[in-house]
Amino acid sequence: MHEGTDKRRVRREGARGTPRCTEGSTKATIDGRFVLERALSRGSMSIVVAARSRGGEPVAIKYLNPGQAGDPAVCARFDREASALWRSQSEHVVRMLDVGRAPALGPYIVMERLEGKDLAQLVAEAPLAPERATSYVVQACRGLAVAHAAGIVHHDVKPENLLLSGAGEDETVKLIDFGISEDAAHPEPAGGDWIVGTPAYMSPERITGTCQADPRSDIWSLGVTLHELASGRQPFTAASDAELCRHIASGGAPELAKDKRLLPRRLRDIVWRCVRPDPAERYQSVGELIEELIGPPPTSRRLRGHVTGTFRRSLLGRYGAQLRERVSQRAK
Repeated sequence: MHEGTDKRRVRREGARGTPRCTEGSTKATIDGRFVLERALSRGSMSIVVAARSRGGEPVAIKYLNPGQAGDPAVCARFDREASALWRSQSEHVVRMLDVGRAPALGPYIVMERLEGKDLAQLVAEAPLAPERATSYVVQACRGLAVAHAAGIVHHDVKPENLLLSGAGEDETVKLIDFGISEDAAHPEPAGGDWIVGTPAYMSPERITGTCQADPRSDIWSLGVTLHELASGRQPFTAASDAELCRHIASGGAPELAKDKRLLPRRLRDIVWRCVRPDPAERYQSVGELIEELIGPPPTSRRLRGHVTGTFRRSLLGRYGAQLRERVSQRAK
């Protein structure tokens, strides 16, 4: 399990400690409660490590980078992340187990440890079949639906932040890393020349700062993610982050895959609606997107015709003899 290894601080368009060894132990511990096993990831703001509780339960623990824990603003941001994660709990969001604050480490978040691959690792091997890509995005939508209902906008939806848990029929997609999420009831002030995120998955309004804490921004990111999972490439590319941000912010058109074997026309249309520059032209909720991805029941005109024909034959079977007899009598 890892988090936030690819977030970057980009210019907006238009515009204190480490785990320690306790006395009598050769293994590093966190707050004396968790035994450290190994590092899982390190981002610009935080570190995620694998650990075990004193009872032996495997967990993942996220804490701030050394030097960050003494910054009140950074700690407040970390506390908001913990609150957002707690309020977004569901089957398709990484499970939060506990929070704490260690004197030498600062605040930390304890989560379930997910050992599966993330979707970025999976699609790096080969594009996913359209049905599989759709299934994974539907599960991501269900996780986001709970977050959005709680007023939380994730702001960093991408294949790297969607992890697979379990296998076979138990395989589940889980959304992780609420590090730059935002509470719609208490949006952070827009402004300044910099914004944190992954440019290829950032909506135009996120880049320009014209609209904060809008769930439709996550829908834009879901469209990019769906295209990447099914085709193996991102629909928005450029030579640099700055150029990419300018292209997206100006409403530049995506380069959608043309191979219908990778991206059938129906999925192509869904992606295009997700990444419309104007949020009002996108799906207005993840629930609406789920309905479009799942599609109508397979009771199309052909099936309705089959049902009607079957019913008609059934009627003829039951009443055909009587009808033929009446017709014969009238003919006489």
